[in-house]
Amino acid sequence: MSRIDKTLLSNFTGAYEILHLHMGYQGIQTADTASLGLKKAEKIIDWVETRLEKKNQ
Repeated sequence: MSRIDKTLLSNFTGAYEILHLHMGYQGIQTADTASLGLKKAEKIIDWVETRLEKKNQ
């Protein structure tokens, strides 16, 4: 992933750490933490949608 886009990798790693590790395994249950993880996930989704739009043009 780092060869394609370092920002994408950063967002993926951040979303994984926040949503899976911190909230899943460590049990952090704050809305702020969830919101930050979901924002990073949304950036990944936007990145994919942009690439698909360019590919289909």
